[in-house]
Amino acid sequence: MNRRSVYVTVSLLAFFLVASCKKGPEPIDQKQFLYKTWLLSAQTVQRNDSPPEDVYAQMEDCQKDDELIFLENGTYEMNPGTDECQISFLEEGTWELYGSKLFLANQEFKVLELSSTMLRLQQVSSRAGDKTTATATYRPK
Repeated sequence: MNRRSVYVTVSLLAFFLVASCKKGPEPIDQKQFLYKTWLLSAQTVQRNDSPPEDVYAQMEDCQKDDELIFLENGTYEMNPGTDECQISFLEEGTWELYGSKLFLANQEFKVLELSSTMLRLQQVSSRAGDKTTATATYRPK
């Protein structure tokens, strides 16, 4: 190999090493989408293999305006909306998001969708051989 070939080879290697070190776009922190006030817009419950039941349609209006608020400090609030039911209460606690799992207080939810315009959560529970799947969809207030 002559000197020119060695120089070209070393230059190309240096170029590719530098080029491969360039960072791509920063990954999106999914938590940033949570930091807002959410309102329930749909809710279904499915028991075992039966079709999902629309429980949102059966809810009272005073339940449909309850606010779910995620704060950046890792806490959340579930506030009764302006149209309060007879029995309404403020719920507070902590939350954690790990990948597609959201933990509210001591409950675990699977995050089906999380964006700036939608939050869809699912919770599956089993008791005495019966499986219940609850799915809730929220939109920003």
